[in-house]
Amino acid sequence: MTIPISIFPQLNASPSSTGLLFSTKAILQVISSPVVARLVDGYNLEPLILGLGIEVVSTFLYTLKEDYYLWAVARGISGLASSMIISSGFLHVQRVYRQGAEMGSAMSNVATGIILGVTAGPPMGGLLYG
Repeated sequence: MTIPISIFPQLNASPSSTGLLFSTKAILQVISSPVVARLVDGYNLEPLILGLGIEVVSTFLYTLKEDYYLWAVARGISGLASSMIISSGFLHVQRVYRQGAEMGSAMSNVATGIILGVTAGPPMGGLLYG
């Protein structure tokens, strides 16, 4: 989730605090991914659905109050949800495509979609916002 830049002055946070706010999601995603990857292996699509639900909760937290600490918690929860969604998604692709070449092609398509969303999403969101 990208936070529109125009709201940062309302948080009264320093530039380093703002950077920490942005990096909270990535930090929690990196920390939680190995644990989540082991947990999702025993389930089908339930962790994916749970991850999407947690992402909704994290998005809802942004609407409650313009507070730096609440937003940091929301970013952290979003990182946990992202690790669940990505781990479950790749696991599902691996279960559907068992053959080497098919699975490699499917995994590369998933990775390309993730990269495309991460790189093209914010500019498109900016165009839609403005």
